[in-house]
Amino acid sequence: MSYRGITFNKQSCKSEDDALIFHTFLNGCVGKVLGCPVTYDEDHVYLGVGYFMTYGRLVNVVGTETLTPTPIEVGNQYNRLVFTVDLSKENTASEFKQGFFEFLTSYDDYPTLTREDLFNGGLVYQIPIAKFMLTVNGIGSFVEEMGSVNISEVWTTLSQDLESYRDQYDEYFTEQKREFTDFFNTQEQIILQMIADLQAQNFVTNTVFDTMVENFHEEIFGGIVTVDLKDSSGAVLQTLDYTDLSATRKLKY
Repeated sequence: MSYRGITFNKQSCKSEDDALIFHTFLNGCVGKVLGCPVTYDEDHVYLGVGYFMTYGRLVNVVGTETLTPTPIEVGNQYNRLVFTVDLSKENTASEFKQGFFEFLTSYDDYPTLTREDLFNGGLVYQIPIAKFMLTVNGIGSFVEEMGSVNISEVWTTLSQDLESYRDQYDEYFTEQKREFTDFFNTQEQIILQMIADLQAQNFVTNTVFDTMVENFHEEIFGGIVTVDLKDSSGAVLQTLDYTDLSATRKLKY
């Protein structure tokens, strides 16, 4: 069997399944969900009690976390405090090893984050907590970088994406309707010319021609008033209305 049930009785929901749901519906947002105030003094950074989200994975800070950078003896050092998800590590029933806080350091600039796609073979993803300069006197120039998961902003972004897709669909369907209308116009002119040629050669009498036009209009236009454009599931995305063709575009001679 090349598939498995997830949200079904007696089936299991793995951590990556749960993470994918959160990551998708939060539109990839990471950051604080509840609490998690960030503070500091000369020697330490503190992360308070709360919850935060990182790449669809929820972390609970159950007590104030005290984080201490390694002191330096000379110069100025760029520091960035991050929370790292490392799926190459193995958790145990009593110990959480796949997520941890760490300081990234450099004497040139603030270190960049590692952000791999955890749903496509990636193993490491980091979110920033804060950045600061570390001197012999301790922490300075402190800037918190950990934002919040704002549901309103998530839905605003999703709504904007939806509007963009709707505009693309409208443009596509408008073009399809124009091409369809052009096709009918072209065929009408071809058939009219064919009939005119036959009349010129006395192959069609007026009585026969009237009947032919009536039958042609009924068969070609009478059955095509609307056309439903559907997706792969059969749901109707848009209906193209050709009532104007069937009701008003009678063949002239």
